Amino acid sequence: GHSAPGAPSVPDELVIFGSGLGSDDEAASLFSSLVNVGALIGALGGGWLCKQAGRCNALRAAAVLIGACWWWVAIASSAVHLCLARVAMGLGVGLQSVAAPTFISEVSPPHLRGTLGTMNAGAILLGVMTVQFVGGSIFRSGSAGEFCNWRQLAAFIGVCAVLLLGATSILPEPSRRRRVAPAPSSQSPGQRLTTEMSLRDCNGTAPSKLLVLAGLIPMVWQQLSGVNAVIFFGQSILQAGGVNGANLLGVGVIA
Repeated sequence: GHSAPGAPSVPDELVIFGSGLGSDDEAASLFSSLVNVGALIGALGGGWLCKQAGRCNALRAAAVLIGACWWWVAIASSAVHLCLARVAMGLGVGLQSVAAPTFISEVSPPHLRGTLGTMNAGAILLGVMTVQFVGGSIFRSGSAGEFCNWRQLAAFIGVCAVLLLGATSILPEPSRRRRVAPAPSSQSPGQRLTTEMSLRDCNGTAPSKLLVLAGLIPMVWQQLSGVNAVIFFGQSILQAGGVNGANLLGVGVIA
């Protein structure tokens, strides 16, 4: 949510820093989109980290990484630092996008699993809306408040990440991660059955393929729908269309 109110004000400082990143619009686009590069890498390694360190520890690591990077953005003195901070921040975002749904699915009872999963998505939207609001109405700069003070907004989000880190301290580790004494087996070593399956075996069954498709199709459609463009560049697009002031804030929050 930081990119929508903050991106229009970022290019001025990127140019002052002598970044050589091209035009103002190109610099703002690069700053906004680099988080997706880190998120892709973080998501690819998120499953492994969740398995090795546990779901709660993965969430804590993501909160630390995201919070530290937001403070890095707030105090960065060069375009290179800003871009590196966005990529590193994306690592935490990608890790969190894997760890949070996994944690919710493992700690929630079956009859509440869908509700809690929906609340997770709703919390993301609420966070975006909150940042849009505070960035458009509170953290302002300029003689008439025409610009977003994106550094203060970044520091505010960093504080939120610290609160998230504190909240993870009360989370229980899912029961699947707890060490349980193995049940005694009545079978001899030669009679024991192997229950392990390879990923290829799991994906080779029709029900498994349908479940994978059920998860992949909405995710792909979400990306192709352009929702990220609306979140990242919504206010810039509206400003180009002549929407300003309170109208810009209202439409941005609603979007």
